[in-house]
Amino acid sequence: MNDVKVEVYRSHPGVLTVNVKLQRWTSQDFTTLPQNEVLKSKIANTIGLAVSEFLHKSSERGG
Repeated sequence: MNDVKVEVYRSHPGVLTVNVKLQRWTSQDFTTLPQNEVLKSKIANTIGLAVSEFLHKSSERGG
């Protein structure tokens, strides 16, 4: 199973930085990624969820 780990933080005022770590990926995964809608969707959804959670937590803290 391919793992997509995302770290989101505020690097400067008004700037969010997103680090994406792809773990347990094979060279075959990367070779087929441009045509692999499932993996592209997984990456995009994971990034979107992480950013949404970060913004939600920031608004709760008043930041």
